[in-house]
Amino acid sequence: MSQKVSDFKVGDEFMVDGLTPNGELVKTKAKLISYNGMNKYVVESDGITVLTEGNDSAYPIIDDMVYESEIDEWVDINEYKY
Repeated sequence: MSQKVSDFKVGDEFMVDGLTPNGELVKTKAKLISYNGMNKYVVESDGITVLTEGNDSAYPIIDDMVYESEIDEWVDINEYKY
């Protein structure tokens, strides 16, 4: 159920793959800020603004839940806090 960053509109919130300070893979909540041209998008996550590719994976949030394909279940986004 993964989509691409380019599938979202400015102001949309979604989950993206990220890294903790220890280098562990996590999903984190992000917000699309703007399109920067040439398939580059500006997203904000936890107060940090990042330039990302439009074809990077993004996961839609529906009623504070995100589909986790690895376990084939919907997971509450609050479980991704680290």
